Order: sequence, then C-alpha cells, then structure tokens
Amino acid sequence: MTTEQRNRIIKMTIALLEEFIEPEEITAPSNKKNSDTNSEPTEMLTVRECTDLIQGLTAYTVRRLASRGKIISVRAGEGKRGKILINKNSLLDYINSKKD
Repeated sequence: MTTEQRNRIIKMTIALLEEFIEPEEITAPSNKKNSDTNSEPTEMLTVRECTDLIQGLTAYTVRRLASRGKIISVRAGEGKRGKILINKNSLLDYINSKKD
C-alpha cells in the first residue's frame, strides 16, 4: 500500500466519522489546567538512560520491572524490536519505595 493510498483511506475514514458527530459535540481543546492533571509533561527514559540515572540498576532489571508492570512503560515500535520507554516518575517512585 502506497502512502497516497493510505492518505486517501485516512481522509475517507475521517469524513465518515465526521458524519456521526453532531455539530454541538465538536469543541475546541481547553487551555485551562485541570487540577486533576499534572501540568508538567511526562518524562520518558530509555532503558539505558534508566541505568545511567540509578547507579547499580541493570538493563535486565529495568526490562523485567516493565514487563511485570511494576513500573509504567511503553513500547515504541512494533514487536520485540520496539524501544521500551520508562516513565521516569514511576521508576523513581518504585526505587524510593524499596529503600524503606
């Protein structure tokens, strides 16, 4: 499938979806800061950056924590070759909780 074909399919899909949306449902994104959300962007680290940040932490341990759901992670890319990105705050919270 070429890029042109993909773009055409995406445009057709958007047009179909717009038919189902009522005009009053479409609203512009709000610039207000919600008290429930963090105003700072989420910082994500690669496995290597995690090991550089915390002395003694191995890449194997970081991958294992991520796979077990102990820390928040996202796989950027498809399959086993995708890069694992780790939520920095989640990692630090996990490490600090284990210091007790």
